[in-house]
Amino acid sequence: MRDCVFRPRNLQSQWPFTTCAKRFLNEMSTAVLQCVGQRMARASSDDRQSILPSRNHGPDKFFDLGDFLLEDGGVIPNLKIAYTSFDHKAHAKLCDRSGKLAKDVMTDLHEIDVNQLLADAKNGDADAQFVLAERFRCRAALDIDDQQAVLWYRRAAGAGHAEAQFRLARCYSSGKGVQADPEVALTWYNAAAEQNHVDAQARLAWCYKTGTGTPRDMDRALTWYYAASTSGSAAAKFSLGDIYARGTDVVVDIKAAVRYWEQAAQLGHGRAQMSLALAYTNGDTGVRDFDQAIYWCRRAAKSGYDKAQYNLGLIYANAPPRFQDINRAIFWMKKAANSGLAAAQYALSRFFERGLLAESVPGESLSWLRLAADQGYPKASYRMAMAFETGERVTANRQIAMAWLKRAAECGYATAQYELARRCVLYEEAEYSSQEGVVWYEKAAEQGHLRAQYGLAVCLASGKGVHKDLASAYVWMRRAADGGFPKAEHRVRILEEELDPQTLREARQRLQKMRTTSSID
Repeated sequence: MRDCVFRPRNLQSQWPFTTCAKRFLNEMSTAVLQCVGQRMARASSDDRQSILPSRNHGPDKFFDLGDFLLEDGGVIPNLKIAYTSFDHKAHAKLCDRSGKLAKDVMTDLHEIDVNQLLADAKNGDADAQFVLAERFRCRAALDIDDQQAVLWYRRAAGAGHAEAQFRLARCYSSGKGVQADPEVALTWYNAAAEQNHVDAQARLAWCYKTGTGTPRDMDRALTWYYAASTSGSAAAKFSLGDIYARGTDVVVDIKAAVRYWEQAAQLGHGRAQMSLALAYTNGDTGVRDFDQAIYWCRRAAKSGYDKAQYNLGLIYANAPPRFQDINRAIFWMKKAANSGLAAAQYALSRFFERGLLAESVPGESLSWLRLAADQGYPKASYRMAMAFETGERVTANRQIAMAWLKRAAECGYATAQYELARRCVLYEEAEYSSQEGVVWYEKAAEQGHLRAQYGLAVCLASGKGVHKDLASAYVWMRRAADGGFPKAEHRVRILEEELDPQTLREARQRLQKMRTTSSID
């Protein structure tokens, strides 16, 4: 063959085609043929001879041709030729080798002998059972029926078909076509994992890590994560990185975390790319590297990952001057906000408030803030409360302000809990009491909010909204003083004078115990 762009006529005259190959040529578009020709033209003569199928070659040869053309997008037509031309054992093998087959190819196939497929499946052919289940699942030629898909997955899984075992486990996990049952799902994940099914290994590890369908067991989780990671699972590599970064039942090891994230990021894992970018941004790698941070975060953002788009917007907005780009920050933040990410909607409203972005219509800033608050984003709810309390951009309304403030407090936002507590204790309105205020003070104080710790101590010392307890008051006042709250140190000395030696000693022991528990956590 000459090194030139192939034309269908020349190709047919030089390549002895089987019936299936001729059918393939008829189905291929001119664009795809041109792609094939260009790819072949760049290959050496030996490569072309080794890759081109002949009439004696089986489906693997056609699949290899697909792999050969993968970078040019030619894999799908070649998978179709293999699928439409050979028996269901080949179909099942191709399903295992290409996750794109079911979605991108099977929905276009109408030439399979469904009756023969059904007959073979009923006769116990595991490959036929798996292909039939896939056809039910993918709406290919047959009417969609999730229950029928589960039925055939189960038969193929029982015969030892690893991919069917994994798909059946997913059905039991999601409750699609069958009642959700995490324990049964775990059984099938384990069966597929034992056959070295990589995705099943990663999913089984997740089950042991989270205690889904089984008691939590980090030893087994790590075992399966390592197995899946060794086999090239990006999800497993990301999870290992996350485990080492958080210190989940292991010693915190940021270097190991970054190493696993980088491996997963190289494989295109969006969350790993974002985690790696944040590690470079925060200096977790030993040095802050905004070039690498922007590179990896942008890769994840371009794939459509909304959290990466949000973080890329923050990096561009807050990076040192050399890397700062407000226009790009706005662009990526808007993309994340338009996708519905509450954090991005809140950040975009803050861009308006900081003057980074001008309103195209009046009230645009408040509209974004409201969208985030309606999704339960605590900071947005808190700022809505402050807006209604002060009358900033809206008509002042104390009742609405308190409702938003309580909503933010219930979401666990410590600042909102403190502000709600302070209003309850100071104003004691009909719907709010000092007793409720003490409860909110305690919630915020336990999160380390210094003003809340001080306020709780004052209530305990005075008996405002709670039974008077000088020992507890001393503990919280001491914690506020240790945190650097200015007024607390003086009040600590007063409480020490009021407490008898025995009670003071017990209070200090209690304080030491709280400090020890906090350091362990």
